[in-house]
Amino acid sequence: MGEKFGVLFDGWASGTLHFVAVYGLFSKGVFYIKRCLRSRPLNMDKELMFTLI
Repeated sequence: MGEKFGVLFDGWASGTLHFVAVYGLFSKGVFYIKRCLRSRPLNMDKELMFTLI
């Protein structure tokens, strides 16, 4: 992992389903690498909690 890193939160929809995701980003030379740490469907009826392993 490089000297610079960050966390990206993203959300999107596919039809009536909504999703959220957490990505880790880091630099490797002149490139930035993005890795999905966790993604899941968003349940509008319940509280959303992420458990990162």
